[in-house]
Amino acid sequence: MSEAIPTPPTTLEDALQAARALLSSEDKVLMQTRSLEDAIASLHLTLGYQLRSALSLWSDVADPLILDMAKKMPECPPLEADSASRALIRALWHEFHNH
Repeated sequence: MSEAIPTPPTTLEDALQAARALLSSEDKVLMQTRSLEDAIASLHLTLGYQLRSALSLWSDVADPLILDMAKKMPECPPLEADSASRALIRALWHEFHNH
């Protein structure tokens, strides 16, 4: 289980930086080799859980982050912890496929 970050991120960019640090080598391979939807489905219970815990997405302290993500990711606005972790996995997947 991931420990919560002492000062949770309030921007998408900071959240992605924290999320990158949580990626295991297996997660990276999965991101590179699976379709977007397969990656989200495969990582939701593992990396997604780590993101929800480490970034305190279940807490009100995540509200500024979720608002920032909604502005910057209108195609999949996060409304709560689960959709926020899915949106972060989606953004990470796009990073792997756009470089």
